[in-house]
Order: sequence, then C-alpha cells, then structure tokens
Amino acid sequence: ICFSGRHYGVISCEGCKGFFKRSIRGHVNYVCRSNRKCVVNKAYRNRCQYCRMQKCLDAGMRSEAVQNERRLGNSMSLTTSVSSASQLPSSRLIDPTTEIPPLLTPSHNDENSSSSTAAVNRLPGVGGDKPGSSASSSPLPPPNTSNLFRHVSGKSL
Repeated sequence: ICFSGRHYGVISCEGCKGFFKRSIRGHVNYVCRSNRKCVVNKAYRNRCQYCRMQKCLDAGMRSEAVQNERRLGNSMSLTTSVSSASQLPSSRLIDPTTEIPPLLTPSHNDENSSSSTAAVNRLPGVGGDKPGSSASSSPLPPPNTSNLFRHVSGKSL
C-alpha cells in the first residue's frame, strides 16, 4: 500500500483509505481474475480490487476501525432541508401574502412629537437649523428591511 498518513491502523494513502472504507461499508466481495498475486502499488492499485483489498488486510487495516456512515449530520443538503420544511404543519408556516406589521408605531414616525427627534437633532451634523438637515438626512443608510425573517411561535405578536 502506498502511504500519506495513518488510516485504520496502518500507514496508507487517501485512495486506499477510501477504497477500504467503501469496501467495508458496502460488504463487497472481490474476485481476482489472475492468480491472486497481482502487483498492487500506486501505479497499479486500481487493476485488481481483490488483491488491493487483500493487501490492505495483510498490512493490518482493521475493518472494525471503519465507522458507520452518518445519515444525518451537520451538513444537510438544501433539498433535504427544503423537503423537511414542506412537511411542517401549515399552522407553523407564514403565508407569503401576509402583511408584516411596521417596526415603528405612528408615534415613532412623527418627528415633531417624539423626544427622540430632539435628541437626534442635538448630535453633531444632524438636525438644528442648518439647511437640508433633518432626521431623514442621517449619516447612516436606512435599514434594509427586505430580508427580515419572523419566527412564529404560535403566539400572537
């Protein structure tokens, strides 16, 4: 076996590690078409799977060191997560046509009645009696509300 690291108890390459793992997980029985003495090295390792597997076992690779394949893990595919979302009860899903309530109440939007407007006007370069200065000419860009998500917990908001 060629080598690049320690895998399943012996020093082997990534290719032999993967071959051994697939063979064990798939419970594959290979057959040699020659006399079971094929050359297995980096150049000829793909010629005979039976002899390659025998060389892995002769080198000391342990089948019990191969872990079971993980069905569900941290790397769920997009199709899996989308299909699982379609299986949620309809009461838990948000209707895309539902109007999202505004983040600010009308009293927040009224510049003249809010004490917060007076506080904003006291900031340097904001508000006051300078031409073109108002709460709408804030040095900060307006918030992007196009990507807001809501989590529905079953309670009314």
